[in-house]
Amino acid sequence: MAPWQLDLYLFRNTETLPDVSSDGWLPPALNGSALLEAQKILRTYLGKPWPIAERWFVFGPEEGSRADVIFENETSAAVVVRLDMRNDSVQFGALACRLANELGCHFFLPTLEAVIQPHPHALRFAMADATSVRSEELSEDSSALTWHVEPKNGK
Repeated sequence: MAPWQLDLYLFRNTETLPDVSSDGWLPPALNGSALLEAQKILRTYLGKPWPIAERWFVFGPEEGSRADVIFENETSAAVVVRLDMRNDSVQFGALACRLANELGCHFFLPTLEAVIQPHPHALRFAMADATSVRSEELSEDSSALTWHVEPKNGK
């Protein structure tokens, strides 16, 4: 995932959240009618999905904001809303919130280990927080790569 992308996982309000501190954590999944309804809503607003990998379908463009449906099996899949923060689309955020609300879901943001209410204002705050965290991480990473060159002969 690129630094300008933010992944939000949909999860039902009745489900337990994954422990992202453990290696190999699994994202929350939608099942049965909720999964079918999610695909129906996404198809209505974003068009026909296209496969990016085995059991992984994308609604929307490869570059930019989109929704991914990643199947665990035939009746269970993680639904991920990927926001491209370079293009701060109010419309896509509103669509993501509508999708979550219609499915009785919230967003789970692994970057912050946070539950986000499906409301445009809450989504904006989460995006700002995630951007701040990412900026701190990037500055820490770049400072570790700084070269210290000593002048020859101590001059």
